[in-house]
Amino acid sequence: MAMKIDPSRCVTPMGRMSFPKVFKADAFKDQEPKFSCTILFDAKTDLSAMEAACDAAIEKEYPAKRGMPKKFKRPFRDGDDKEDLDGYAGKIFVAASNKQRPAVVDKDLSPISEESGDFYAGCYGRLALRAFCYDVNGNAGVTFSLEHVQKLKDGESFTGKMKVEDAFDSVADDAGEDDDGGF
Repeated sequence: MAMKIDPSRCVTPMGRMSFPKVFKADAFKDQEPKFSCTILFDAKTDLSAMEAACDAAIEKEYPAKRGMPKKFKRPFRDGDDKEDLDGYAGKIFVAASNKQRPAVVDKDLSPISEESGDFYAGCYGRLALRAFCYDVNGNAGVTFSLEHVQKLKDGESFTGKMKVEDAFDSVADDAGEDDDGGF
C-alpha cells in the first residue's frame, strides 16, 4: 500500500537560521515551552512549496475557503519590519515551533548535538515543516510546525560572539612558563 503524502508538509529552501531554540524548549510569556527556529530567505527565493503547504492546510480547515476569518494571517513576514535585527533587511522570514524536539542533522544526516556548537544563529540550513491553521482569541491564520532541522553550511554568527578559534592561537605546552602574566 502506497503511503499518502501529506500536502501540508514541506521542506524549505536553504535559508539563514535565526533565534534557534532547537535543543531546549523555551517559553514565551505565559505560553508552554516550545522548540522553535526562524529562517530568513532572500526576497527572490522560490517559496512555492511552502505556499502550497499553507494552501493545503487552509483547504483542509476551510474547504472552498468557506467560513474563513476575514483577517487571516499567513506565516511569511517582511524582514524590513525588523530592521533592528541583524540580517533581516531585505529578507522574508518564517518562524516555526513545536512542543516536540526536532531532529537536528548536518548535510550528511549525522545528528548535531548542542554541545558541538555546530548549529547556531547565522548558519545556513533548511527546515522540514507542517502547515496548520489556528484560530485563537480572534487571531486566525496559518503557521508552521517545526519537524526537523538540517544545517547545510556555516555563516557569520548573529550573536556577535567571536568564535574561540578567532580569539586565540593554539599554544605549545611549554609556552609562557616563564611569563606568569604579572602574578
